[in-house]
Amino acid sequence: MLSSGLSSFFPKLDQWKRNNEIALDGVPVESSDMKALCSKALLHYAKLCDEEQLLDYDMNIKNYKNATVVYNESEKNFFCLAEYYDRLWSGIEDLNKQS
Repeated sequence: MLSSGLSSFFPKLDQWKRNNEIALDGVPVESSDMKALCSKALLHYAKLCDEEQLLDYDMNIKNYKNATVVYNESEKNFFCLAEYYDRLWSGIEDLNKQS
């Protein structure tokens, strides 16, 4: 439901993921403001899926990466992706210590 809402509100989302600079028809993509807004929405979606455990780890990583691909000028996107990786590795290390 939420992912289809993202696709309908940001119709060029797939296009931005494929090519961050120029649209397929050769016309420059929309302003960076729209891409920044899309990136924030993707980041919120990734955090929600993470907190509510709606998706598996691979899909969560993909969601965080999508936020960085769409708008790579935001350090917060990369920080949140790194934080997610850190939580995953910490969980794996804790499991290894217990066994």
